[in-house]
Amino acid sequence: MIRTADKTTWDINAEQIEVGKEKLAKKSRIRFEPQLPYLYLPMDYYREFTKAIKNLYSDKELYGYDEICNLNTNTCKFNVSCDKLVKKKIPF
Repeated sequence: MIRTADKTTWDINAEQIEVGKEKLAKKSRIRFEPQLPYLYLPMDYYREFTKAIKNLYSDKELYGYDEICNLNTNTCKFNVSCDKLVKKKIPF
């Protein structure tokens, strides 16, 4: 169970946010919006997130193409089914 920051929000408090070996932030508040089909990250965090994803998913044959994250469109997209990603276990 993850406790929210208070009973009026989906926000949670985080001591540190990491993806793989990339540290995105210290002492942050994360806002979950269950109705949205995407995750918003401030640009500084997004740049670090893209580095981590590139390090974790560098196999073009397995994941479909070289550029999973695109800084021009500010998106990350995998060109494979989710079951292949689940096996990788993203270390959030």
